Parts: sequence; structure tokens; C-alpha cells
Amino acid sequence: DEIVGSAKKEMGDIFSDNIYISLIDHIQFAISRYRKSVGLKNSLLWQIKKFYKKEFMIGMNALDIIHAQFGIQMDEHEASFIAMHFVNARQDGQGMKQTVEITEVIDDIFNIVTDYYQITLDETSFNYSRFITHLQYFAQRLLSNEQEQLASGDNFLYDQVKDKYERAFQCTQLINQYLELKHESAMSIDEKVYLTIHIQRVTSRNDMADS
Repeated sequence: DEIVGSAKKEMGDIFSDNIYISLIDHIQFAISRYRKSVGLKNSLLWQIKKFYKKEFMIGMNALDIIHAQFGIQMDEHEASFIAMHFVNARQDGQGMKQTVEITEVIDDIFNIVTDYYQITLDETSFNYSRFITHLQYFAQRLLSNEQEQLASGDNFLYDQVKDKYERAFQCTQLINQYLELKHESAMSIDEKVYLTIHIQRVTSRNDMADS
């Protein structure tokens, strides 16, 4: 309850009540593991730290609370596992498997953008934050098959964006090819428009860090 309360102070009351059940179960198992000197590595540690900064900080704060209560010092891998529970609880408790899949989709798209532009994005910028937030909700819609709910079919705006942001649009087309091949799902016209605009903003000269 102390950990959840701390999280709500940081991000507001945006978590489903499932967080209590999943977190109690996880922490109990983690304490048992650490008492036996058994630690686990999270293969998504880097992605969690990069794409879910607030949830990761909640996980790190949770380690301090656990240490104060039980005298056990856990590492950042454990913080990332705890963070994933809060990511899951923020996304309507969709299930940890889908949370992992969403994170992997975000990572794949992020890598397509940075590889295509051969740049390092400025993680402190406002446009970077908006870009990652868009990817989070986009990946959630993709894996929940909810894209059609946003489809307005605005061909005029699509053509405008396609012509005005030609390079960003080509990057979006690469992302769409990836989605078709790996997830058997293509972006709607509206999704292409939104993503192209976000890519244009986050890769603009004033929004890039030194490579």
C-alpha cells in the first residue's frame, strides 16, 4: 500500500485496483528469491528505463521501501519488474503478456526511426515525450485491434502530410511494412498521419541530441 500510495502521488490515481493483487504476489516472490540469493534479469530493462521513465522511478522508490521494511537490497532489474506492473495497471490491467508485447513494439518502432534517420533523439525534449506517449497508445491500440475506432479516412490531410513531410512519411511506411510482416496489421490512414507528424517533430533539427 505504501508503494502504490507513493506511485499515486507521482502519477495520480490512474492505476487499476489489480495493482494490489499483482504487486503483493510479485513482491512476496521477489523477497523469497532474494533471501535465497536468486536474482532475475529483465531482458526489457533498457526499454523500461527508456520508455517508462516515471514507472521505473516508482520501481526504484519501491526498492527503498522494501529495503526499509525487510532489509533486502534489490537491483534495478527488480525495479523494472515492479515498473512493468504499474505499466500494466495504467493500461487497464490488460495482462503482463500484452504489456511486454507493447514494449517490444515501441522498441522496434523507435529503432526503425533512429536507424532510418541515423540520429540520437533528445530524451529531454517535449516532442520526445509526446512521441513516446503516442507510441505507447498506438501499440496498445494495435495489439487490441482498436485502430479502426480512430479511422476517419481524411484523405486530404493524409495527402498534405505525405507531401509536406516526405522523409517522415517514408519512415512511417517502413514502420507499416514492419507491422504487416511481424504483426499482420497495417496502419490506418489516420494512424499514418499522426505517426508521421510525431516523427517529423521528434526528428527536427531543434529536437535532436548530439549523435
